[in-house]
Amino acid sequence: MAQAAAGNVLRASLFAMPVALAFHDVVGSPVQVEGRSMQPAINPHLGPESQQGGSLDVVWQDKLSISRHIYERGSIVVFRNPFDPKERVVKRLIGVDGDWVRPRGNKHNLMRVPEGYCWVEGDNHGVSGDSNHFGPIPLALIEAKATHVLWPPGRMRRLGQDLPVIHRGLNPSQA
Repeated sequence: MAQAAAGNVLRASLFAMPVALAFHDVVGSPVQVEGRSMQPAINPHLGPESQQGGSLDVVWQDKLSISRHIYERGSIVVFRNPFDPKERVVKRLIGVDGDWVRPRGNKHNLMRVPEGYCWVEGDNHGVSGDSNHFGPIPLALIEAKATHVLWPPGRMRRLGQDLPVIHRGLNPSQA
């Protein structure tokens, strides 16, 4: 009887593991976000490095919409760091190929995002390493869209798609 139960558990595990892995790789998964670059949307209670306080937010990363190449301006995306492929970065999608963006510190000049690329920025400009530092990134580096804060429980909510004021109203026809 114990052997039959063990066999059932083994069979269930052999079925569940590939399903769980496929779900993780194709549909999505939770991911913990470190740092203050996306404040106030993510990690709003996190203090400066010298006084770390509060818990890190855990967000849901939706891989399905990115696999269908759905890129929405204002979305918060998870992508591979263009300089360190082992590191994943979370930033807001400001513009996609063909869009005009206004790089920070360059209020009067617009820049066109090249074909196959996008422009990403952190909401907390004072501490964000983003496209203002490394330029546009290939769309192929985007792995997921962060859609919801899952943890801590008091912060559970859907993440908004609000563009920073400086980027509102920019479109491909502005040359």
